[in-house]
Amino acid sequence: MLSVIFARRLTGPISRLARAADSISQGNLYERIEITSSDELATLSHSFNRMASALEKQNALRKKINANFAHEMRTPLAIMQGQLEGMLDGLIPNERRVLESLLEENLRLARIVANVEDLVQAEASALSLKRIRFPLKPLLESIAQRFSAVGGKKKISFTVECGDDAWVKGNPERLTQILINLVTNSVKAIDTGGTILLSGTADRGGCRIDITDTGRGIAEADLPLIFERFYRKESDGLGLGLPIVRELVDAHGGTIEVASRPGKGSTFTVWLPEQENLHNSP
Repeated sequence: MLSVIFARRLTGPISRLARAADSISQGNLYERIEITSSDELATLSHSFNRMASALEKQNALRKKINANFAHEMRTPLAIMQGQLEGMLDGLIPNERRVLESLLEENLRLARIVANVEDLVQAEASALSLKRIRFPLKPLLESIAQRFSAVGGKKKISFTVECGDDAWVKGNPERLTQILINLVTNSVKAIDTGGTILLSGTADRGGCRIDITDTGRGIAEADLPLIFERFYRKESDGLGLGLPIVRELVDAHGGTIEVASRPGKGSTFTVWLPEQENLHNSP
């Protein structure tokens, strides 16, 4: 009798886990397991519930991503279609301002396609990335110089802190793309009169790069989502800049983290290893 009782106590939670896993495999991402004990099976159940919650959030985000992408493509196409039909029907005059509006929408579509192409290329970089070792300070200084004109209009001051002995092993073109995307976000986050710090140091058998700004910061609820494709909080952009950055960092075998406080600013930290062939799957 004791054996039967213990067997049922053991197999009961396992059966519930099996049924819940089968339910999730059929698309029911809202399935959860009721936890009534505190043993190893309860720990497994907690892990299962966390996994189910993560899948549910990812599924909701995927739907939002698809809706955002469809909206981004639909809006300029609808505008162009309406204007062209109006011109053919004689309702809209064939004037320069109308043609300029059509060109603007066409360029918008081109930017969408270009951003998607950048993302695809970033994903493919892991297969063809060629890394070399070079000093980090000149790269950071060139990025700061490149943004000096834009920063000047918003009264943003740029500072570079990096020793001459700091070297990085990576692809210069792709690393430049990473830094441009991150600094662009920092510039957008500052309304006026802020600062952006670009720093580089040797760290943990590799190189650490920090981009710190005094901008609006990122809400805590948004932090886990900012690297997801097409996720965006602002009305402008496609939400592909940070996903591209993550793909390129992954291609280098590195990591990227963010720390932020709303109203205080953000710090994006990129760590790149010295050794090659350390690709991290996203």
